[in-house]
Amino acid sequence: MNAEDIISNKDLALLGDTLIKLILVKEGLRRHATRGHINNVISEKSPNAYLAQRGFSTGLAECVYGNRSQGNIIYPGPIASTMEATVRAVFNDNGEKITPVKSVIEAMGVS
Repeated sequence: MNAEDIISNKDLALLGDTLIKLILVKEGLRRHATRGHINNVISEKSPNAYLAQRGFSTGLAECVYGNRSQGNIIYPGPIASTMEATVRAVFNDNGEKITPVKSVIEAMGVS
């Protein structure tokens, strides 16, 4: 594996964030929701604060190591990034298929 083949968690999180929004839009369109409603759902369920809250409430935060220099405290930002990176990893591991991603987002309580 070359250095350029390694994807950082921030890179994983970037596409993960986009995938979450894509799933929310697709689900809204499937339900014939208005654009305004879809935008409201995206505004509610895609911010890092919401993703971090879901990460803590689903127990994902227990799997994240805290920064020892910061007293091993698990901060919301890394939890939100972990949620997004997990979504991207599922997307990659399943041949870039959306259906498994949707299942994971539902299990995380984000959809």
